[in-house]
Amino acid sequence: MSLKSHSFRWAVLFSYILTGLLSQVIWITFAPILSISAQAYGVSATEIGYLSAVFPLIYIIISIPVGYFIDSYGFRMAVLVGTGFMAIFGTLRAFSPNFTYLLVFQALAAFGQPFIMNSISKLVKGWFPEKESGLATDLGSLSLYLGTIVGLILTPVLVEIMPLNDALLSYGAFSMAVLAVFFLLGKEAPSRASERACVELPKFVGVFRNRNILMLSILFFICIGIFTAFTTWIEPILWVQGIDAASAGLLGGIMIIGGIFGSVLIPGISDRRRDRKKPLVACLLASTALWYALSSVNGFAATGAVLFVIGFIFMPALPLSLAISAESVDRRYVGAANSILYEFSQIGALLMIFLFEAMAGAISWNATIVLSAAMVLASALASLLVRAQLKKT
Repeated sequence: MSLKSHSFRWAVLFSYILTGLLSQVIWITFAPILSISAQAYGVSATEIGYLSAVFPLIYIIISIPVGYFIDSYGFRMAVLVGTGFMAIFGTLRAFSPNFTYLLVFQALAAFGQPFIMNSISKLVKGWFPEKESGLATDLGSLSLYLGTIVGLILTPVLVEIMPLNDALLSYGAFSMAVLAVFFLLGKEAPSRASERACVELPKFVGVFRNRNILMLSILFFICIGIFTAFTTWIEPILWVQGIDAASAGLLGGIMIIGGIFGSVLIPGISDRRRDRKKPLVACLLASTALWYALSSVNGFAATGAVLFVIGFIFMPALPLSLAISAESVDRRYVGAANSILYEFSQIGALLMIFLFEAMAGAISWNATIVLSAAMVLASALASLLVRAQLKKT
């Protein structure tokens, strides 16, 4: 019995999920504690926001070369490199004597994120049959949501019970443990080992001209851009709606909990119906109305209810899009496909972080939510141009 058909594939996926969770925790650490971090390091809340913004900036610079690395050397080597960056520099953040050192260590940790995030489709193509690919991609992508929710909810709790540096050191210890687990369990599928030397640069570049990849790049630019900007500025955005800083982090977690449920259910339905496009379009159209509804609610209960449904409907667009991208290219170049999508996602994230702040200064934080609804509608229109890849059986 081959490893691909063996239950060990789930252990491999589990070890990957831990690395994805780690990458998000390191990224989002400071978002729910802007004011506390600003006071601790003697800088403004805006400067603390740069600790999150540096991640998409680094991603933009190295995502495409990382894709070539993944297709050339496999997902195991890529994730080991990425987790190594996260473990080493994520730990060093705890020893930062001032904000400059903290920003440098955060930026160096950010180098690890594309190695981890861009590898999910390579793992799925190597270890899972097509009938499980949507679910496996969903579970791998779920780590991004889990990491964000851990960072948003756990970080404020930690800084309540211990100094900020000790909280950062706790995350450093966790990152070292994750590196050890992936080293032991994150094996490369034997059937893919022969493909490492088969990557041809012209065909790698040819992925950029794939119609589905181009349309999904627009979707990633908008949707992940909105998600990143919203979670980065969640405290001031929800403050306008009568939500305090502690509750803002909790509400961000509620949104992601909704995303976890939706991301398990909707891609699973997609696998059974062998249809990726219709669920994707439906999720984006419904999300347009939900983001607009968020702009008109107030109070913890109403805001939490809307955010939960937004998570349930909006966040499954990520695994659905990744599954479509992997099915749209030769399996040797899924690293390239992922890298292109995430390249555009991080450009969108970086631009929208600053766009949200600028719009808040010129109009209001609430206006950023209305803008989000309009942009999600644009992504829904782009998804209509995606060509379905799965065939009914």
